[in-house]
Amino acid sequence: VHQLRVATRRCVAALDLYRKVFPKSPRKALCRELKGIRQAAGRARDYDVLILRHSTESADASAQRFLEEVRQKRGEAQQPLRDIHASLVANQHLTQLPQALYAHVHTDPTAATAPIFGRWARRRLRKSVKAFFAAEPRALNDLESLHKFRIRAKELRYAMELLVAAFPASLHTRLYPLVERLQDRLGEINDHAVALKRFRSWSTETTDPVLRKYLQYLTRRERKKLRRSVWRFACWWT
Repeated sequence: VHQLRVATRRCVAALDLYRKVFPKSPRKALCRELKGIRQAAGRARDYDVLILRHSTESADASAQRFLEEVRQKRGEAQQPLRDIHASLVANQHLTQLPQALYAHVHTDPTAATAPIFGRWARRRLRKSVKAFFAAEPRALNDLESLHKFRIRAKELRYAMELLVAAFPASLHTRLYPLVERLQDRLGEINDHAVALKRFRSWSTETTDPVLRKYLQYLTRRERKKLRRSVWRFACWWT
C-alpha cells in the first residue's frame, strides 16, 4: 500500500513536469484518478505504520487490545481501496486515459524551436530547488510548516529522479541521498504527529476503559517521541 501511494505521487510528478507535452484534458483526468487512489490508500497506510510499530510491544492485555482495535480499523480501511479498484476496472480509466495521453503528445523532435533537454531540465530543477528552500520553516517546531517542507522535499526528490539524465553523476550520488535522508527525518516527524492525533481522538471516542487508559498512555509517549524527533531534526538541519 505504501509503494502504491509512492507510485501515484511519482506518476503525478511526471505528468506535472511534462504537462506541456501532454494534452490537458486526459492529463488532468489521470491526475484526478491517481489522487483518488492515493487518498483511498492513505488511512490503510497509516494503520499499517501503527501495526508495524506496535506489533513488538509487550504482550499485556492493554497492548493486545490496542493492536486488535488497530487491525480491525485496518480491515475497514481496506474497503475504500476495494471500491476504487472495482471502479477503475469497471470504467477502464487507467487503460483509456494513458492511451489518450500518448495518442496526442504535443511534440515534434524535428522542430527548430524544440528546447534542448539539458537546458530545459536545469530550468525545471532550479524551479523545484527555489520552491524547496522557500518552504524552509522559520520555526523548526512548527509542525504545519514542517509538513509543507516535507511535501516540497518530495517534489524536489521526484524532480531529481526525472531529470537525472541531464546532470553530472554527483546529483545522484551526493545530493540525492541528502534529500532522501531529509525526507526520512521529516517522515518520522509526520508519522509521530499523525499517531498522536489519532490516539487523542480514539481516547475520547472509545467506551472501553482499558483501551482508553492505554491510549492515554500512548498519547503521552507519542508526544515525547514527537518532541524528540523534532529536536533531532533541528540539530541535524542546517
